[in-house]
Amino acid sequence: MNLDERREKIAQMSKAVFQYCLSRTNSYQESEDLSQEILLTLCESIENLRNEKAFYAFVWRTAHNRSEEHTSEL
Repeated sequence: MNLDERREKIAQMSKAVFQYCLSRTNSYQESEDLSQEILLTLCESIENLRNEKAFYAFVWRTAHNRSEEHTSEL
């Protein structure tokens, strides 16, 4: 899978990432901000993914880590 295909997969995950953020923050506006941070982090670091089979684990681990950082900043 090339870089463009990986980024397309990330875009397809955006709604699920937003729903995850909503469950973590219980705030629509915070969920929008957090999901944008997560998606940006994913796009910036997707080229570091070595194992295509680990794509979803990569997405959800990134989402978890960013949401933890976000809640600790509050």
